[in-house]
Amino acid sequence: MPQDMLVVGMPIDRNLTSLTRIQWKTHFSLWSISAAPLWIGVDMTSLPSGALEILSNPGVVAVDQDPAGHAATCFSPGGCPHGNAVRYAERSQSSTAAQVFARNLAPVPHTGKKRMAAVLFNPSELGPVAGHVDFNTLGFETSVDVEYTDLWAPPAHAKYGLGKGHGKSYSTAAIGPLDCVMLLLEE
Repeated sequence: MPQDMLVVGMPIDRNLTSLTRIQWKTHFSLWSISAAPLWIGVDMTSLPSGALEILSNPGVVAVDQDPAGHAATCFSPGGCPHGNAVRYAERSQSSTAAQVFARNLAPVPHTGKKRMAAVLFNPSELGPVAGHVDFNTLGFETSVDVEYTDLWAPPAHAKYGLGKGHGKSYSTAAIGPLDCVMLLLEE
């Protein structure tokens, strides 16, 4: 995906059609995991409902603005069809598993522990796919339980411990068409 235009909240053609809220979330996640500059090309006073909520997600913005500045790498089993480039699938393509992109972040302050962000992305419009990532394939030690936070989990979930977990991997049964899961990972 060329990082030349962040389209969250922006009409994409002369008919003023727009992406869906899910596509905005995915676009912003892929933009962030790519460490692309956050140049918002839309009139902030006339954003459609939900666009500001997406653009102001503090966890996703923090990943984009991480001082380490590393770009994402493809960690999908069998690779990604466009190498490390983040691209949507052709409309006729179907997927059976999510593509996984991840990047190293600056270490946890004061402890130096490893941190990463990962996006599990369904590039197809044709249906949901399973998402899975083994944290050791991202460079975490196999003996370490990794703490993860779903950066798109609703804030109300946090007080119940939802959207967080720990383990050696992350799995979800279904990521909807053109949707994604974005995780913050810490040793």
